[in-house]
Amino acid sequence: MRAGRRENRRPRPLPRLAGQSDSIPSLRRDYRLSWEKRQSREAALSPVAHLQYGWWFAHWADINRRERAAIAVAGAACDLDGLSLFGGGDAYYRYHHMLFHNAGATLAVIPLAGIFFWRRPLVWLLVVFAFAAHIVEDYFTVAWPMRPWEPFNATVVNLGNHLPAWMVQGLFQ
Repeated sequence: MRAGRRENRRPRPLPRLAGQSDSIPSLRRDYRLSWEKRQSREAALSPVAHLQYGWWFAHWADINRRERAAIAVAGAACDLDGLSLFGGGDAYYRYHHMLFHNAGATLAVIPLAGIFFWRRPLVWLLVVFAFAAHIVEDYFTVAWPMRPWEPFNATVVNLGNHLPAWMVQGLFQ
């Protein structure tokens, strides 16, 4: 083979997985499912991204470092329910995006932030805003069942399944 030219040969077939058939529709289905999983994983925001959003919100006002840190941490605080992973995969699936990703948790953050920042109403507002923005961002970007109106309504919703991935990534990432 000469330098700069590619060898003209067919690629080797992929190894078959257990239970995988050779039919074209099943191969298309398998590829589509893996592509959908990949798309939902790429569109999801990580706790680090939420922390960065919170840090960005904290720079909207002239405040000190402690207050900025509180706003940034509030931006990622919803993901504390991700600690359910230590209880195993079933607990993680059951509780992640269910415990703190809802209106009830946001309403609980309002007085909690008020305890610490009652003399600084703008910081208080930004802490609550960063926490609530996390919920809204996950609602649009995560293909995961969520109950955003809990404890008032237990309806499970997922807007991430209804938006194209290019829109999600273009708006939020």
